Amino acid sequence: MELFAYPPVRCRWSSAQEPHPCVAKGNSSYTRTYEFCNHHQTPGKYNFYADNKDSRMNRSMLLYKKEKPHVNLKPEFDGEVQCTGEGYPAPEITWWKCGFSDK
Repeated sequence: MELFAYPPVRCRWSSAQEPHPCVAKGNSSYTRTYEFCNHHQTPGKYNFYADNKDSRMNRSMLLYKKEKPHVNLKPEFDGEVQCTGEGYPAPEITWWKCGFSDK
């Protein structure tokens, strides 16, 4: 997050789980970059709050984490197979029988 403000702002990051520290890196007297690297790749909604004596603001953002697809095949007693898949984005499963696909 980059802000242009004077006087410099106080800030904080937060999520549904907990508050997080806000570290400012100064580019100039008026512009600062506020990084948030302490999310541990936890998906969710994160909020940034900043204020000084003249103003306040907040911004929200969503963090998504791509997950490798995981497919589970479970044979049923009548010869059928149950297939479930998980991942982000959701995996697409295609069944093949006798050279034809059935999505």
